[in-house]
Amino acid sequence: MVSGIKTNEEVNAIYKQLRVDRKIKALIIKITDTADPEVESQYPVEGFKYDDFVAGFPSDHGRFAVIDFDYDHQDGRKDFKIVFILWAPINCKAIQKMKYSTSVNSIVDGLGSIAISIQADDITDVSYEKIKGKLLDKFK
Repeated sequence: MVSGIKTNEEVNAIYKQLRVDRKIKALIIKITDTADPEVESQYPVEGFKYDDFVAGFPSDHGRFAVIDFDYDHQDGRKDFKIVFILWAPINCKAIQKMKYSTSVNSIVDGLGSIAISIQADDITDVSYEKIKGKLLDKFK
């Protein structure tokens, strides 16, 4: 069983474009057959659509995802936080769920600067409103 997979230079460089340079709005990371993380998809800030990002989650394979999530507070303040998503859908094989779930902590630690982490097994778990609600609960 694979566990403790760590980020690599490619993943860290693209994550820097999201967190520091703010050129990337979101990215989806997969674990390859050689147990290396690889950026599968990246979504530029310009023209970003949340629904397109969520549509990038496969229905039967695990993934990690990171998004620079924009939202409004109830008092109208605009805010953004970096959200990490462990995607392990119901249709995913058990061995693959284990591969992703045992590696999540080392991936999050390798990236750093994550406001919240979410484990999702259904598309409703990553709805815009659900993630916004979790952020509002944590960052009032």
